Amino acid sequence: MMISEKKVIEIVQSSLKLESGSISIDSSSENVDEWDSLAHLSILVTLDEELKGKAGEIDDLAKATSVRGILEAINKHYS
Repeated sequence: MMISEKKVIEIVQSSLKLESGSISIDSSSENVDEWDSLAHLSILVTLDEELKGKAGEIDDLAKATSVRGILEAINKHYS
């Protein structure tokens, strides 16, 4: 089950309670103040819901602290 870049951005924005357009493929915990450890858990929970409970099967997803890293982990798992 693939998730689009747009969907990952929507999930991150929603989890961080940020306005539309404030997150991009280059956003990460390094450059978004709201992306702390608690917010990261929220992102992972929402991704798990989107992936129908399969997020735990994706290597490196929990360690992915950027939109690009999340997409890469998901794409690698489903390729």
